[in-house]
Amino acid sequence: MYGLPKGADFTFLESLTLLQICFGEHDLILNFDDASITIMSAIRIKNSDALGIQKYIDYRSAAPQILNLIGKSLMEVTTEEPGTLVLTFADACRLCIDDDSSDFESFIIEHRDRTWVV
Repeated sequence: MYGLPKGADFTFLESLTLLQICFGEHDLILNFDDASITIMSAIRIKNSDALGIQKYIDYRSAAPQILNLIGKSLMEVTTEEPGTLVLTFADACRLCIDDDSSDFESFIIEHRDRTWVV
């Protein structure tokens, strides 16, 4: 809906540890030790042992891959056009959060007193 700000820098997320994952009917919340990401869009996951990247619209289907991320630290956080946030974890697993809606929010990043709505 709002898109990623041009030149957005989310490197402050790097080295944070994923402490909690909350599954909802239409959202997925990743709680880190100093930030949270609420996801309401499609996600793509590439595990270190997987050959390809898997796309998920129903978070329940992704639960086994997502739950393996608990306790892992973020090694790198980058963005890809047209609005994808890419989280690379310590085990080389990549979680891509797509901005796939022009009408609704796709994800929200909260860090201390700042909020980014995409």
